Amino acid sequence: MIVKPRWLKVFRDVRSSKGRTALVVLSIALGVVGVGIIGQTQSVLMRGMADSLAAANPASAALQTDPFDSETAKAVRKLPGVADVEARTGLNVRIAPDRGELKPAAEQWRSMWVMAFDDFSAVYMDRIVPAQGDWPPAEGDIAIEQTALDYAGISVGDRVWIELPDGHTERLRVTGAVRDAGRIPASLSGVVVGYIQSDTLETLDVPKQYNLLAFQPSGDKTDADTIQKVAGLIRDEFADRGIAVHTTDMPEPGKHWAYDIVDSMNYILQSMGFLVLVLGSTLIANTMLATLSGQLRQIGVMQVIGATRGDLFRMYFGSIFIYSLFALVLGIPLGQLGSRALTSHSISIMNFDSAGYGAASHVVLLQIAVGIVIPLLAALPPILSGTRISAREAIAGGASGSFRRSFIDRLLERVRGLPRPLLLSLRNTFRKKSRLLLTLVTLGVGGAIVISVISAYDSMQLSLDNSQRYVRYDVRMVMSEPQPNADIARIAAQVPGVVRWEMWGRHFANRVRPQGGESRDLMVEGIPVQSGLVEPIVMKGRWLQPGDNNVLVVDSNVLRYEPDLDVGSEVRLKMGGSESVWTVVGLVRRLAGDVTLYAPDKALAEAAGDGAKSSLLQVVTEDGSRSGQARVAEALQTKLKDKGYGSASAVLTSELRQVQENRLGVVMAFLIVMSVLLTLVAAIGLMGTMSLNVLERTREIGVMRSIGAGDRSVFGIIIAEGLIIGLIAWIVGTLLAVPLSKQLSDGIGRSIFYAPLDYRFSVFGVMFWLAGAVLISAAASFMPAWNASRLAVRDVLAYE
Repeated sequence: MIVKPRWLKVFRDVRSSKGRTALVVLSIALGVVGVGIIGQTQSVLMRGMADSLAAANPASAALQTDPFDSETAKAVRKLPGVADVEARTGLNVRIAPDRGELKPAAEQWRSMWVMAFDDFSAVYMDRIVPAQGDWPPAEGDIAIEQTALDYAGISVGDRVWIELPDGHTERLRVTGAVRDAGRIPASLSGVVVGYIQSDTLETLDVPKQYNLLAFQPSGDKTDADTIQKVAGLIRDEFADRGIAVHTTDMPEPGKHWAYDIVDSMNYILQSMGFLVLVLGSTLIANTMLATLSGQLRQIGVMQVIGATRGDLFRMYFGSIFIYSLFALVLGIPLGQLGSRALTSHSISIMNFDSAGYGAASHVVLLQIAVGIVIPLLAALPPILSGTRISAREAIAGGASGSFRRSFIDRLLERVRGLPRPLLLSLRNTFRKKSRLLLTLVTLGVGGAIVISVISAYDSMQLSLDNSQRYVRYDVRMVMSEPQPNADIARIAAQVPGVVRWEMWGRHFANRVRPQGGESRDLMVEGIPVQSGLVEPIVMKGRWLQPGDNNVLVVDSNVLRYEPDLDVGSEVRLKMGGSESVWTVVGLVRRLAGDVTLYAPDKALAEAAGDGAKSSLLQVVTEDGSRSGQARVAEALQTKLKDKGYGSASAVLTSELRQVQENRLGVVMAFLIVMSVLLTLVAAIGLMGTMSLNVLERTREIGVMRSIGAGDRSVFGIIIAEGLIIGLIAWIVGTLLAVPLSKQLSDGIGRSIFYAPLDYRFSVFGVMFWLAGAVLISAAASFMPAWNASRLAVRDVLAYE
């Protein structure tokens, strides 16, 4: 038995081969780090969303109505299926920081939703948590949802302008910031949310009347059909009392508003995390192959003095186990740090506190399993192969049988006209083909991911551009009620900076389902069939055409709630108490916007009884910048108010694009982090390959040095070899990126927008990775080349 010498050999190898040990440990550690980042990030985000949802106790739905009193709220509470209701006041206003000017500049205004409560301590649904400053706000003061402070350019303690829809303005002081976990942050919604006492309504010259009713059903609060059924009963109750219900806001039950974004992140993390593990395993297998190849004579000697195959197997398995322990010590804390860095930005956007979310035990256990099991499995084939060799073959250096040249070897022999050092580098590159293959897989997949990430970003930008062209207007004015088309057109023509305009209809409707029950609110827009301000992206079917009557084109966002709709479907819509039947003729996709159905304007006006009136004014501005759009919007609002056409709110397409870019930016942060991790794996893999190649050719380098090869020549040969590998890997990565980038772009689009992104393969990404592959190859080859060029002739000739 050679138990003691065997373990001495293991520890001696680990200590003496520091470079090789470092490469193996890093290879395993990167897999452990990847698992830690992925697992801990998923754990924090999922736990954070669940805890935030539970703490907020969100309303199942909220109805926006004409003014009602507390007696109406009490009557609704008695309806069957209603567990609880809360009456509130909500206002659509604008907010701007008070910088001491007489009036804020047009571009300083932001859309705002103000909620007024009688008693903040009695709020049961959509709970609000103070974050900084005073709470609750006193009369005449306002609190702002904390994620909106930067978006609006204000701080706690500032005074702000509040402008109501009728143009009336007041200045309030921001005395506090709050966390409202149920609200989408302003950077992702384009709307600032504020909170005031009901007494402050008098300061704003607004009557103290309720116009919002939030409720929860007594049944299953996560069942959409139950919520919709109860919402229908409440709408009927309001109708019986002569109170109009304008909209019913019903978020997806049981889901945090960021669920789709996190789901997209999980898709990215799981896909790329799998690649990290696979590539890390190839590095381990590559290193073990080289280790066993370099120690064949030692294996033969150990067999001669009595070592069995089982002894050799346990010895090398033991070395991998020790490497794994080192990697776990390094990888577990780095994985936790990486997860914190990755989630810090996301957590601030998603608006929950992660302070109590330490390392998840199941993630640590998974890291330990991955750090031990995966390396042992990856090392198993080369260890089995290396320990199966006979003592005679091992002592002979593994030589058995005749030497056979491959097709690549014969092809390289025909290469002429290149400098001799470059020819030597080229032939050395293909000397160890199995090692080269593993290295190319690692570096090629890393490059494919980098190109795919850049292509996904380009696809996002293309999709946003197309979405912007989808609506070819710059400003949308939303009237509080339908107005005469001819009158509004005359007003628009008088406003400086307006180039073109169109009037569109707009109504909220509920689908009456064939099996019974009603859908959530769906916006129906009546568009002129020959409109020049819309360029739809048709996924299936067609767009509106002259001669169309009761037909609909369905936006892809509607499929999120009505997945059975398709071209040819008949849809029964309930608008204002009356029902009408429509036929779906097309499916379209738009990244930004509401859950929308499109219909011919005349057909919608007839169904809704509007006549020659419309609620939407679409405007093309001479200056398409945000400031230019804002100036025209403000001038239109002023003109409409002066002419007595009621209040109108403005939506700027530039702000919609910024909101979508912010939303996609969260996903891009994950893509970048994971692509950097994969690039590190690839770089370490190439460095390991070059180090092993140099180690195996130590005697060869000594012979070259002895016959006159200088330091520069040896250095250049090794660097050139690394560059050749890098260029081949660039080609491999580019080819792999073609299908991979399409899959990544489609996955992101479907998880966030329920439709694939407009795909664009990035030529810039290909060239960027070419530069990256060259730099990585040069950097990974530098130390092996430097070490080779510094070796003394006497030492390398004596190397065994």
